[in-house]
Amino acid sequence: MTTDNNTTLTATTVDHNNNNNSQTNSPLLSEDKSAPIELKTVSSSNKEDLTLQQCVISDQEFPTSHFQQNHTLTLENYDWIKTVLGGDDKFDPDHKMFETLLLEKENIKSEHAKNSLKISDFAFALVKNRYDKYFNEDTKYATCCNIKELLKHSIVLVIMTVVVIVFLLVSAIPIWAIEGGNELRQMRENNITLTNENGTITQLEKWNYGNSVYYCLVTFTTIGYGDFYATTTGGRVYIGFFGLAGIAIMGSLLVIIGKTTTGTVKSILMSISIGMYKAVNFCRGRRDLKLRHSDRLYKFLSHPLTQFSYYTFFWLSYVFVCAAIFLAIEGWSYGDSCWYCFVTLGTIGYGDFYPKTRGGKVFFMFFAIIGLGFEAIMIGLISEVVMECLDKLKKKVREWWIKLFKKRKH
Repeated sequence: MTTDNNTTLTATTVDHNNNNNSQTNSPLLSEDKSAPIELKTVSSSNKEDLTLQQCVISDQEFPTSHFQQNHTLTLENYDWIKTVLGGDDKFDPDHKMFETLLLEKENIKSEHAKNSLKISDFAFALVKNRYDKYFNEDTKYATCCNIKELLKHSIVLVIMTVVVIVFLLVSAIPIWAIEGGNELRQMRENNITLTNENGTITQLEKWNYGNSVYYCLVTFTTIGYGDFYATTTGGRVYIGFFGLAGIAIMGSLLVIIGKTTTGTVKSILMSISIGMYKAVNFCRGRRDLKLRHSDRLYKFLSHPLTQFSYYTFFWLSYVFVCAAIFLAIEGWSYGDSCWYCFVTLGTIGYGDFYPKTRGGKVFFMFFAIIGLGFEAIMIGLISEVVMECLDKLKKKVREWWIKLFKKRKH
């Protein structure tokens, strides 16, 4: 065999059981792996060919130049090279990639490039093949979103919402008993009839069970409209001790909801970015709709700030729709309804607007629980955007400091 350095090599098979060496004209890669191959240098102008390296895949020794990226790729050494680089001996068993590379080389005008298929050509083609497989052909790997993960997070979200509702229903019982009992005693002292014409007990006007649940939700979410507040000593003691625990428990549940669903939300937002990228390229007339991560459009659409703008759009849509529902239930103007929704989800609770009807209070409970879950997700997305901006700023400051230090050193 003649190498690129005009070194003539002869292969000698060594029999370790017998001390007789038999020189053959066998090819460089012998099919018999039980007999290692030694390479004798007849004449060489390159000292690196005197050094032999053991190839674990083929159990043979080759000159150092055979492991360099500019070494010629042939059909004889293709099997063990693709096993080393591909990591799997079953990869490309029909040598289709090798044939494709040869065809690509034949289309090159340069005769030198046409007749010199290198290991580096195969390495580049292999990386491109894996890239097309995992990032272009299947968007599940690009977005990390699949049906099982979405279903799992949806189940967790439903379970956590049920836990929050049960927690509110249970925590409202003591305050209902304390404040409701006090209201009942006041009704008796004022000689107010406790039964109606049918003989059933009249429902409490203020501290009924529904209002007690509403009061606990307003308190534990720190909204605090001020329309309901404890007047008895027992009620104040209960809120003083259990209220802090309720705020911590409610906050923890909302954080769990946010952390559990943030990954799914990010995957959905990434899917939207990919869809918009492909739609724009389709409108441009591009037939190839594969992702190009170096494209400026893709970088813009996949940026966390852009995806946060998607989420902001959905959050505003949720607020505007809920504002329309409050307009229909409470009879407020649409502007006042939007103001109320923003103040509520911000847990500010000025108290200028609050639900007064039974239907408004029931809808408020679902609106607040779901909306505060959205708020938790939004906080997570904002933190990622801020952290990425801080990382970029940190890198720039570090580069500037290094340049300044080098200038002072010189």
